[in-house]
Amino acid sequence: MKIGIPRGLLYYRYIPLWKTFYEELGYEVVISPKTNKMILDLGIKSCVDEACLPIKIFHGHVEFIKNKVDFLFMPRVTSIFYKEFNCPKIIGVPEMVIHSIDNLPKIIQPIFNFYSKRSNNNKNKMIQEMIGPLDVEFKKARIAFRKGMNQLEIYNKNLYNGFLPEQAIHWRTVRNSLKRLNDKGSLLILSHPYNLYDEFINMNLIKKIKSYGFHVLTIDTMEKEKINIYASQLPKKMFWTFGREMIGAGLYAQQELNIDGVIYLSSFACGLDSFIADYIERNIRREGLLPYMLLTIDEQTGQAGIDTRIEAFIDMIERRKFNGGDFSSYGKFVYRN
Repeated sequence: MKIGIPRGLLYYRYIPLWKTFYEELGYEVVISPKTNKMILDLGIKSCVDEACLPIKIFHGHVEFIKNKVDFLFMPRVTSIFYKEFNCPKIIGVPEMVIHSIDNLPKIIQPIFNFYSKRSNNNKNKMIQEMIGPLDVEFKKARIAFRKGMNQLEIYNKNLYNGFLPEQAIHWRTVRNSLKRLNDKGSLLILSHPYNLYDEFINMNLIKKIKSYGFHVLTIDTMEKEKINIYASQLPKKMFWTFGREMIGAGLYAQQELNIDGVIYLSSFACGLDSFIADYIERNIRREGLLPYMLLTIDEQTGQAGIDTRIEAFIDMIERRKFNGGDFSSYGKFVYRN
């Protein structure tokens, strides 16, 4: 029996848990291939026009894999942190897919909800839903879930040490740090994991930055405690987990880390990014010390345009760093004729 997992949305955050869980129970896990032009086209045809690029690409992955598996794993990830929620589109994507794509296999649709303090009750319910249509004993499922959580912890530690998901997921032990391989400077990239780690969506942004000799910082390579501390400085609690993490990481890097610039990678029509990106930019501009660039992507974004903007941003950083230290990044000093 084959269980299909689309390579989209929260795949890059939870795939070690999901994959280990079903493999420990004896099922074959089939993961859709890396995002490509064909998968994007499939998603555009089957998804509503108003959806953001990651949602369209998720539909494309489902279209690609639906006829190759017996079950389709499509969780409803409502909440992954206490008293916080995910984007409404991520929460509702199972219904979007079910009503947009025909001839789907049997769907495994557990609810991931850690909003309340009753985490054990939620976890047991989630495990039960993960094996709902399968012939599996709950006791075995709990053991498999525990092993999956162990692999998820190792995966997160490898991300913290600077490895990309495709490297981190294949190791069942913690690897040595890659963090300081590049010492020309450091850039912080802020984005949702499904934009940050999908090389087709971001057009190999991380590898391109590294090719210029810069070290790349992401939310996953930063201390979670520091992120939470700085996010708590907001006048009101941020109830979107990814938004809280990006604001906390941006403030933390700006105040404590020696970075040379910030790149915010956003997908067009993302409601959350529409004000998170603006909030982070305003804080950076207020200090006037860091270069900042917003990259907005959609299905029409061209490779040449992204490459040109990255090249210009890197060139500006290098010129400012070595030749123009007396200039601020936001017009603090203005020279008149």
